[in-house]
Amino acid sequence: MDFKIENSQIALFFPKIPAIRKTLFSLEESLGDQFVKPFTLLQIPDEAFEEIPRIQAKTKLNHTLMNIAQSNISLVTNFDNGWESDWSKCREYLTKNFKLIYSIADCIGAKTLSYSGFSINVFIPFKDEKDALNHMNRVFFPNKDLNKLHEFTMRFVHKLQDKFFINYTYTSVIKYKANNPFI
Repeated sequence: MDFKIENSQIALFFPKIPAIRKTLFSLEESLGDQFVKPFTLLQIPDEAFEEIPRIQAKTKLNHTLMNIAQSNISLVTNFDNGWESDWSKCREYLTKNFKLIYSIADCIGAKTLSYSGFSINVFIPFKDEKDALNHMNRVFFPNKDLNKLHEFTMRFVHKLQDKFFINYTYTSVIKYKANNPFI
């Protein structure tokens, strides 16, 4: 089955670091070979919500956006140019990003991590909407005939090794591309 890995997000959450903007120059020095300098320092007051990014930067090839807030770091990556259908390339890139986000946490002084998160959006194209919904019906409800299905969303979580929570979300989505629905 064809698929497209559209994007991913890796995030680390930690106790608030009020003066996060003071780490800008050390971040640029440490990460300047991977991200475009100068980094963007957003003019958000220290008293504003801690989840709002204060520092942003994009990788040199413009695939990943780094956001640094007072209480979290995220790396958001968009895959294209052949990478979106090559899981081994994506996996290699994501492995590097996992190492990178922990080095960023060290650089800003985030000594204690509260939790981390990882999400990946995969698009599986179908010939048409009915074909996609029939597939969802067969996979998730094999003993029911839901032939009048128009839209589908399902979310579930399972616990791994009593310490990791893995969230799954399946959604039917219609995409259009200049006179050609269902890319």
